[in-house]
Amino acid sequence: WVTHNWFELTSLFLGGGVIFAAVSLRSETKSRRLSNQFLLTQNHRELWSLYLRIPEIARVLQPSADVAQIPVTQNEEVFVVMLIQHMNSAFQAIKSDLTIKPEQMCCDICNFLALPVPAAVWKKMKVLQDEEFVRFIEHCHVSG
Repeated sequence: WVTHNWFELTSLFLGGGVIFAAVSLRSETKSRRLSNQFLLTQNHRELWSLYLRIPEIARVLQPSADVAQIPVTQNEEVFVVMLIQHMNSAFQAIKSDLTIKPEQMCCDICNFLALPVPAAVWKKMKVLQDEEFVRFIEHCHVSG
């Protein structure tokens, strides 16, 4: 029987192997996306823990900050630039389907960039950013 049905048996095993590989790949992709999400969350938490530990950058989240009267300090600029780089990393990961896009990401970006200090730093730094990332941020800022 085996010699007469060899072709069918090998086809069955090969087909089963392809299906198993596809299921494994899908599972591994989900795991990798989730792992990347945890990594982004960890980096986000580390950045914002700086905000809590460094009193000199408290003005970054103050809606009443007057950057015309008191210009953005070096510490404030460095902190906001790190957040912009983090946003860019998250954007690139989402664009490449390596992580999950948070539902309110644009709203979060809009609220942050509406603040005087981040707005001033973004205005200065956006010329150094990838064009597609700038379009994404500007879209969030407009639609947010």
